[in-house]
Amino acid sequence: MANNTENKTASWGVITMLAAAQFIMVLDTTVMNESITQVAADLNTTIVGLQMAVSKLSKSLFSTLRYMPLFIASKVMSSN
Repeated sequence: MANNTENKTASWGVITMLAAAQFIMVLDTTVMNESITQVAADLNTTIVGLQMAVSKLSKSLFSTLRYMPLFIASKVMSSN
């Protein structure tokens, strides 16, 4: 019974971490999209270049989050 409780607790921990990471990613992307005009002016670059950078950052963060549950689940399962 205790082993089942530990697995449920670990599962909720994983879900909480992933939800927090997703929230941070969405918040970061939203802030960058709202301030992109001023950032482009400050850096003397084009908006298209900054949008491409934000897009690539979002894709790299998403690809990391996509495989994170598999990694964490394998660690939880191997600890039992």
